[in-house]
Amino acid sequence: MSIWRYNSLIIFKSFSMNVIRNWITSDGILPEHADLEIRQVYVWNWTTDDKIILVSKNGTSWQFPGGHPEAGESIDEAAKREMWEEAGLDISEIESTFFGYYVITEEDENGSQTYLQVRLKLSLGKSSSELDLQTHEAEGDNDSIKFVEAVTLEEATSRISWLSSTDEYKAVVTELNQ
Repeated sequence: MSIWRYNSLIIFKSFSMNVIRNWITSDGILPEHADLEIRQVYVWNWTTDDKIILVSKNGTSWQFPGGHPEAGESIDEAAKREMWEEAGLDISEIESTFFGYYVITEEDENGSQTYLQVRLKLSLGKSSSELDLQTHEAEGDNDSIKFVEAVTLEEATSRISWLSSTDEYKAVVTELNQ
């Protein structure tokens, strides 16, 4: 296992909760974090025409496809399921690459909890025009993904306003420029 950077401490204060996010660029979970629960897995998906897939519940707040692993599900299994449910893409034959994660600590008046948010990346091997993007989440669920689009990295940074200020983004851009 290699680690390239260990950085990016971000503290959010919302109402009575503090959220501390620490980004770690690595090709796997470091031993000191191995016992922490993985609460979310998100996937950066690249098309051959340099677009990435984003999803949204309302058409205004966008994110990368992903979500909570189900009981007994591996990181890769969660990514494959979420990609199918949220974007209609079968990535079962595509190898993903682990490229980092956030260690997140939420603190409130009742104490604190620490967990992980994992990031994977993969190349879809097709152009965005060849993809049949559609959500497969349960209809009628107010919390389900309703929009899925392939966008440029520049468009992604305008749809996800905080993205370009993160070390997650900087790690991706650094790799693209190599």
